Formats: sequence, C-alpha cells, structure tokens
Amino acid sequence: MFLRGSESEQTRELHQPDSELDVFFDLILHTMIIREITKDPKTRKTFRVTYLKIDAQSVHFVNTHGLADNSLLLSLRVRESLCTVKGHKMRMRVKHFGFRPMEDSKLYTDVYCCDWSEQNIEILLPGKRIHEWKTVALILATFHRISKEQWCLLVNMAGAPGIAGLNWKVIESELWPGKSESNEIEAAEAKPVDTVVS
Repeated sequence: MFLRGSESEQTRELHQPDSELDVFFDLILHTMIIREITKDPKTRKTFRVTYLKIDAQSVHFVNTHGLADNSLLLSLRVRESLCTVKGHKMRMRVKHFGFRPMEDSKLYTDVYCCDWSEQNIEILLPGKRIHEWKTVALILATFHRISKEQWCLLVNMAGAPGIAGLNWKVIESELWPGKSESNEIEAAEAKPVDTVVS
C-alpha cells in the first residue's frame, strides 16, 4: 500500500515491520476502512489497532486493474479540496493495548497528517485474499461506479473470465462514455499495469 504525491520523491510505503494492514469495503455506507495493527516486538501483549475510515465522497475513484497473478490494484485520489485539510475528512479510531506512541503509525503520520497538494492512494489486494469478480463488484459499488442491479449481475456472473488484465476505466468508458468524473485522471490512469512493488 502506497501514498504518492505529484513529485517523484513524494512516495510513502504504508507497510512497515511489526505491523499488519487490512482493507474492508462497505457497499451500504460507501466507505473503505484501512486497519493497521502495530505490534511491539518485545512483548506480545503490547499492540495498537488503528482504523482509518474513508468515505467514497472524499476521494476520486481512479481505476482498478487486474494483475497477471490475479491480484487487484486499486487507485484512489484524495479530492483536491481536502488535501490541505488535516485528516482530509477521514475518520480515525485507535485502540491501545499497552502503550504505543501514535508517531509510529503510518496511517496517522503518512496519511492522516499528510499535507501534499496531491495525494494518490494505491492498494494492492493479493489474489489469494480476494474473490475475483465479487471483490471487484464490492469495490465498484462502494465507490459508486455501478448500480445495485449491476452489482448483482457481476457477483452472479456465470462462467466469468479471470480478472487478470482487467482495466475498469476502459470498460467504463466504453459502456458509459459520460460517466467519468475526470477525463484527465482517466487518460492518465487507464493504462496497462504489469508489475507492482508491494
């Protein structure tokens, strides 16, 4: 998982030693939750769980790509008007088990407190932890890219091909030419992706 800005040196990897990252999507509330569990290597009883809740209306959906290993790459862009606002209207909740300083939380220091003028979030979902088109449909419905009826069609699709090679923005532009929020984002991001460093 990465946060990238407009400059080449503005790249922050959100994974770190002694921590775990998970992502949850809620298609009813249209929210994405990133959970970070940070452990103390010296004692198993000391750890912290940080939740960062992102509403679909706070970000632009850029694209989702299906990679050769059947993993998914989700790309989001924080809305420009929220980039300079601390927290970007994201909600953070923290549970402490023992004491862990917030300064060692990547979600807090690198995302919640980021003040870059442009902020792009890239999330790699491993193939072994997703359910191909059902996960694609869940993501698209969460970020208002498909209707409830279209969600039903995707999750119940019989004989569906694998997701490797998926480029949702290309499909979307062919099916619904006027739907894209930003032609500039679409043109920049609707390109084949072959490799991702996670």
